[in-house]
Amino acid sequence: MLNMSTINDLNVLHVCETVQGGVGAVLTEIISETKFKHHLLIPSSSTCFIDNYSVCSSLSFFNRTGRDLFSFARLILTLSRTLKTNNFDIIILHSSFAGVLVRAFLLLSFKRNNYKLIYYPHGISLIMPGQSKIKFSIRKFIECVLARYATDAIVSVSHYEASVLRENNITAASDCMIYNGVNDLVSRPRTNGKGSSVLKILFVGRFDPEKGVQHLLKALEGVNRSFELTLVGGFTNNGVLSTSVEHVNKGWLQRDGTLNEYQNADLIVIPSEWEAFGMVAVEAMMAGKAVFASAVGGLKELISDGYNGVKFKTISELTELIQCCDLVELERMGLNGRLRYEELFSSEKMGEQLSSLIKTLVVK
Repeated sequence: MLNMSTINDLNVLHVCETVQGGVGAVLTEIISETKFKHHLLIPSSSTCFIDNYSVCSSLSFFNRTGRDLFSFARLILTLSRTLKTNNFDIIILHSSFAGVLVRAFLLLSFKRNNYKLIYYPHGISLIMPGQSKIKFSIRKFIECVLARYATDAIVSVSHYEASVLRENNITAASDCMIYNGVNDLVSRPRTNGKGSSVLKILFVGRFDPEKGVQHLLKALEGVNRSFELTLVGGFTNNGVLSTSVEHVNKGWLQRDGTLNEYQNADLIVIPSEWEAFGMVAVEAMMAGKAVFASAVGGLKELISDGYNGVKFKTISELTELIQCCDLVELERMGLNGRLRYEELFSSEKMGEQLSSLIKTLVVK
C-alpha cells in the first residue's frame, strides 16, 4: 500500500517532441498541480514555454531543428541516455509524434522496465481532416499496435477525442478522459468599457494551417467596421503570413504577457480546422472573454452558442459574426464563459484526475 510520502516520491518523466502552444500550457499546470517528482525531456529551446520548469527534479534536452529525422534521432538518443541513468515510475508521452516515436523505440528495443507508460496525444492524429484512406489506415494500425503492446493508459482531452479512440479500437488498460485545466490568474475579469466602438480581436496559437489563422485573416477582409487584430504565436517551423489585413504580431509571449492580451481583447477567435480540445478557448473563458470558434472536434463541447460564444462553419459565417457582434453582448458571453471555466476547467481538477490515474497505475 502506497502512503502519501511514497506517492510524492514517484518519479514522472515527461517526454515532449515540442512544447509550443497547448502542450507547454498543459505541462505547466501538471507540474504545478501534482505532487510528484517531475523530470522533463524537451527541446533545448523550449524552456520559455514552461513557466515552472526550474522546480523539476531534472531536465534533459535535445536539439530540435524541426520535424525531421535528425531531430527525431536526437530525441531517441537523449531518451536512451536518460533511461540508463534514472529510474522512473511513470513516463508520460506528450503529443502524437513523441507518442509514436518513443513507444515504437521502447517496443522494438525491448527497453521496458518497471515504469508505467501514459500516452497523452493532445489530439490523436486520426482526427486530422483531409488525410487519405491509406494514411488514415496506416496511422490507425500503428496506434492500435502501440496502444495494445506498449501503453498502460491513454489520456484523451475531450469526450470527442475519447470517442474517436474507442471507435478505432485504440485502447489501453486504463484509459480516461481529463479536460485540460488552466490556473486561475484572474481574480476578476477585466471589461474594456463601453466608450470604444473599436472591436479588439485576438488570435492565440500556432500559425500553422490547422490552427486556421489564414481563415481569420480572410474573414476580416470582408469586415466593414473598426477593429484591431492582435496575433500571439508563430509558426512551428519557418513561415510567413501573407495578408493585407492590418494587425499586430506579438510573437510568442510568456504567460503574463498572453494573459494581458486576453484581458485587453473583446473577442477571441479560434478558426481551427480541427481540435481535440481547444486550450485557447479555456484560457479565454478564464479571462472572461467571449469566443467565436470553428464548429469542430472538442470545441463543440466547450462553446455553447449564445451562452459563452458562437460556433461557425464557414469563413463567410465568421465574417458576418464579426461584422454584427455587439460589444455588450460579447461582455455578457464572456462572463458566462468565466462561470463555465470555474465549473469544469480548473487546473486543480485536472491535477486531481491525473494524480488519481497515476496512483491507480502504480498500485497495479
